[in-house]
Amino acid sequence: MFDQLGVNADEVARSLKANGIQGVINTVRNLNPIVRFAQSQIPDALSMDIITERTLTITSNTGVKREIDLPDAVVAFLDAFNQGAYPELEMKQ
Repeated sequence: MFDQLGVNADEVARSLKANGIQGVINTVRNLNPIVRFAQSQIPDALSMDIITERTLTITSNTGVKREIDLPDAVVAFLDAFNQGAYPELEMKQ
């Protein structure tokens, strides 16, 4: 699912922008831009979070938890985004 976003942080940012995905800096659940992207790909999931910096945890609507390792490009994007890069992807509050 994440491989389609790109091979580096800038490509991930461009892909998210092209898909209309925005988020809030330093969030780990519904307001995180990567979680929001994953929710668009798996809309029937009960919950998702990125509590660790490298893993997306998905809880299915049946209660089964699954962890997905985030590619390096996504991790690099999140690190940069959380430091203020890509302001065009920040949700207006």
